[in-house]
Amino acid sequence: MNAFANEREEIEKILQCGFRNNGRNKKDLILLAKYFIWELEYTKYKTAFELLNFCIKWDKKYNKVRDRKMLRDAINAANKAPIKENKIINITINEIKNLEKIKNFKYQKIAFAMLVMSKFGHNNPDSDYYCLSREKYMDKRIISFLDKKITKKQYEDCLTHLSNLEMIELPYRGVGHDNYIIIKYADNKSDNAIEINNYTDKLIVQYYLDYYGGEMIVCKKCEKLVLKETQKQYLCKECFKERTKEIKRNWWNKKH
Repeated sequence: MNAFANEREEIEKILQCGFRNNGRNKKDLILLAKYFIWELEYTKYKTAFELLNFCIKWDKKYNKVRDRKMLRDAINAANKAPIKENKIINITINEIKNLEKIKNFKYQKIAFAMLVMSKFGHNNPDSDYYCLSREKYMDKRIISFLDKKITKKQYEDCLTHLSNLEMIELPYRGVGHDNYIIIKYADNKSDNAIEINNYTDKLIVQYYLDYYGGEMIVCKKCEKLVLKETQKQYLCKECFKERTKEIKRNWWNKKH
């Protein structure tokens, strides 16, 4: 298992007892900023406001003018990476099968990242699995889990596609908890297929690729999931051979 700091436990101690080392320090400020940005979904402005109040409460030597750069640097650093936590997340065989119902591998990867996100924050076995959504811009945590950047339109198109498949329940405006997307394809009633033990950005989707042995495509004709071997590939080998024979037959018929 790849070990890394359990930042969530550190954050809880700071919130309860104040700064460590007898006063404000860069590490604690970054951890607090991560909590406000990634856990509570605060804007940078609101995060700065909360950090300022925390410093005033827990550090009598804090100076608003002299120390404002320290707060700004902490917020910028925290915005680059989510909270790290030692937690094993298992993706089951049934969940893999549900993902394979999506006949678009890029959408599968997005859905996989959403599933991991929902499982990371899931603590009540009787509650729904869900992940946060933002109306004005993409959820940066989910996007950071993907191997390549995707556009806002592609992300929104994926959500629409998953909704049409009834795999997710999109939020309704004006209703309580309207920032939550319910993940309906979560299913723990089968054996584990993938174990995720390093919850860091830019690694999550690699677990899904490793499960198959690399980047995959969904055949445009038979919809079989196959390993991608060329950049422009859109058919499996069998359908490609059949397509080649069809082209030759058409050519022969035209000639004769």
